[in-house]
Amino acid sequence: MEKQIKDLYQKVRKENVEMIDRWLYFAYEEIPSKVELSLKDRCLSILAVLLGLQGQEEFERIVKYALDQGVEAEAIQEVVYQATAYLGMGRVAPFYSIVDRVFLDRNVQVRQDRQTTNLQDRLEKGNALQVRYFGEGLKETWKNGGERENVNYWLAANCFGDYYTLLYAQRIE
Repeated sequence: MEKQIKDLYQKVRKENVEMIDRWLYFAYEEIPSKVELSLKDRCLSILAVLLGLQGQEEFERIVKYALDQGVEAEAIQEVVYQATAYLGMGRVAPFYSIVDRVFLDRNVQVRQDRQTTNLQDRLEKGNALQVRYFGEGLKETWKNGGERENVNYWLAANCFGDYYTLLYAQRIE
């Protein structure tokens, strides 16, 4: 295990040596030896889980670690962006602040012009992605009306049109 990862947990480890050492072994040695994920994908997966768990302190620790390991700032930011659609801004807003603060402290610059849709074409482009991923059965489903009309519209326009069309999301596809 890298010294750097142990150093991240110095404060917590001080009074909980045995438990933290066991956890570090499990999380950073045992799991990686059984699961084939790149370090980048592992860091991004951990960040996504921490968002869902609302683990702000740990999220900040892993953002710093991920940057130190060469994970692109845009990839880290993209995890937060994607979480917004599923967890809601009320849950995700603190994580925008954490990422912004860490990036500012480290003088990390991120490209801000990654949106590939506008308010006029987001529905069409989002639905095109839905159809590409899941098939023709999703083509213009909001036009069918019914109780799912709004949900189908929002999935196409917001989830796919606003989030999945971002430049970084397209690049990692």
